[in-house]
Amino acid sequence: MALSEWLRQAWRRQRRPGWRGWAWGFAVTIFTVVLILFADASGIVADLTSRQRHRLDATTRALLDVLPADRGKLEVYGVVSDRAVDRVAAEQGLDPLLANVAAHSPRVRARLIAFSTEPELCRELGTGRTPTLALRWSEPVSDGLQLVADIEPTPAGLRRALRTLLETKRPPVLLLSGHGELAVSGSGGEPGPLLLFAHHLDDEAGFAVGPGTLVARGGALPPDAVVVSAGPRADFLVEELDQLDTHLRSGGGALLLLGPVLGTGGRQRPLPLLEQWLDSRGVSLQADVVADLDGLSRGDVRHLVLTPTVDVHPAGPPPGLLLTLPIARSLVGNEALAAATRAQALFETRRSSWSERDDLAAPTFDLDRDATGPLELARALHVGDGRLVVIGSHELARNERFLQGGNSAFLTRAVRWLAGGDAEATGAGDTTEADTPARDGTLVLDGGRRAPFRWTLMLAVILPLALAGWTAWRRR
Repeated sequence: MALSEWLRQAWRRQRRPGWRGWAWGFAVTIFTVVLILFADASGIVADLTSRQRHRLDATTRALLDVLPADRGKLEVYGVVSDRAVDRVAAEQGLDPLLANVAAHSPRVRARLIAFSTEPELCRELGTGRTPTLALRWSEPVSDGLQLVADIEPTPAGLRRALRTLLETKRPPVLLLSGHGELAVSGSGGEPGPLLLFAHHLDDEAGFAVGPGTLVARGGALPPDAVVVSAGPRADFLVEELDQLDTHLRSGGGALLLLGPVLGTGGRQRPLPLLEQWLDSRGVSLQADVVADLDGLSRGDVRHLVLTPTVDVHPAGPPPGLLLTLPIARSLVGNEALAAATRAQALFETRRSSWSERDDLAAPTFDLDRDATGPLELARALHVGDGRLVVIGSHELARNERFLQGGNSAFLTRAVRWLAGGDAEATGAGDTTEADTPARDGTLVLDGGRRAPFRWTLMLAVILPLALAGWTAWRRR
């Protein structure tokens, strides 16, 4: 049969009236509508463009929205290498990032430069021949920084540079030492157990983190500083507690992470002076270990995993995120002092938990002796003009636990509240997009994977439609 005759007969069959003529178009329409509804409900977006606007996170967008008007435009330069291989790799990441920045804010000028083409500008910016970012104001500024250069050419590096330019002063956070606390650096320059905690506060949350001691330097602590003591193994001196008390009453903040420290015989190592100081302010540290039957699935009943459901305080954990505490002790608040100190429990355990006081290393529930849950694990209160947060665990700040679940968000919120955020507890916390980022369903694909995915997506849509059409054609 000639091709022209076959096409003529096919056209005549296609024009025949009947339900098959309109059912095909109806099926295609229904399929398209269902596909659109599914994509909208699931929140999945395939960003196949070269700009990839998802790369600007919420924190970066917020910083770009508050650029001061008296400093002119913000000039953002992406310096690429002169080597062809490095230049292509840098352009694939930097070009979309700079385009997104310029598209988000009309007060930003962003472009790529290279030392070989614009050596004078690179010298003026203080950049070399390696890929980097440089930011500066187009108008001279009387206070603050004019230029930030040699920045890591990534979205995180851009975010840090924006914070450096915009924030004239970052609230200080002092990590105490001298009582056997967890440290940022270990022996021999090795990373310490608080490295990620300190890095997150300094690099992501906008604080100036540094070491601190009590009394030893003889002077008062910075009045706006947040003092952090994580897992002290030795008791505080009376003079140190007096200095800490003076700091709080002057408007400072303190975060005490006081988890169980087991001594010989599996007993709790006491901190009598610190415990007495806390007790006089309405927080009683218990010489116990909190256990929960739910921990059996993780091999240790002391391993607590909690999911707060209510946002009760600005310093508390954000609801809906898991808290992981490998070991913790309970607190008891003095209700007689609660009104004066505006104290409030931040979170509690479940009813399946209990307070173990006999064998802290291997807890076993005793119906006659052990108190059952819910048990309080953290409390926030006011001391004079200052603020104090006590948490019955320091393990959640360790490197291996800090990034699990909502641990980082909880500790960041606590430090932010101690630094002066959200004056009062009103039942609504200060959860920000930086602490608990909104769900991002964007499917991120780099340049090398966009083309194969695009063809796969096209074939996944076209082939079923073509097969259905061929099947309907064969049945006629």
